[in-house]
Amino acid sequence: MTVSLRPVRRRRRLLIALAVLLLVVVAGSLLVNAELVTRQSAEATGNPTLPFDGGNIYVRQDGPSDAPALFGGVTFL
Repeated sequence: MTVSLRPVRRRRRLLIALAVLLLVVVAGSLLVNAELVTRQSAEATGNPTLPFDGGNIYVRQDGPSDAPALFGGVTFL
């Protein structure tokens, strides 16, 4: 009596194809998200305090434009 391995191979190929498809979808989603985020911009308000949950946060823009952002100093008014 011989046992055929075709269903096992077929299932393995299907799982590999699904894994590759999932990887392509995730990578594509990340690329689209990165492109959309780089296109976003916000208007300057001119006010150094912004409303925050339960208070205001003081915002100061300083330094070179390509430097990383630093956050700190929450003041509740």
